Amino acid sequence: MDSYKCNAEVQLNRSGSDNQSDVHSKLIGTQARIKLSVATLMLAALLVAFFPSKAAAQSSADSQISITVGEAIQITNIDDWVIGIFTANATINNWQYNWDYECVFSTSGTYRVELNSQNGFNPLKLVSSSGDQMDYEIWSYYRQGNTYRMQGPLNTPTISLTNLSASQSPTCADENYGGANLFFAALVRQAPFNQAPPGIYQDLVTLQVIPE
Repeated sequence: MDSYKCNAEVQLNRSGSDNQSDVHSKLIGTQARIKLSVATLMLAALLVAFFPSKAAAQSSADSQISITVGEAIQITNIDDWVIGIFTANATINNWQYNWDYECVFSTSGTYRVELNSQNGFNPLKLVSSSGDQMDYEIWSYYRQGNTYRMQGPLNTPTISLTNLSASQSPTCADENYGGANLFFAALVRQAPFNQAPPGIYQDLVTLQVIPE
């Protein structure tokens, strides 16, 4: 808001004359000038109030508006993994696994997936409620470009797969394998299975997908 300031100065000079009427007339004249100056200041204030200056009316400022849009990614169709039992020296065809079919969509086109075992053993172990342990493996099948690759055995508590190709459809409608482009399977070899005491053996694996 603009502010205005007016200063008025009144001076009374005595010349040393003893003519009282002259002094009186000068005082009257001075009072008249003061009243006129006060009236002039009041009028100026009223004019300022009702007619603001053009510069104040045109005052402006700039505001910058910005928004950041990050890459979008999602993984769907995750179910509990069914464990397959195989002998140590078996020749395993990838279609013999109990695959969990998953769909990864990303606006970036490529992504990485990280797996973390809650049990945290190296190598990976299933654990029963009584504390008994059983070795197991994770296998993965995924797409890189137009090529599908299988990787395993993966048996460390933290697993990272990089440069994987994501779907451009949130439902993986553009993928070749039943609306999926990422597959995982858990596998137990026959020897640790046969040696384990009776019980329910479990692990919890967390999957995280990150755009690349």
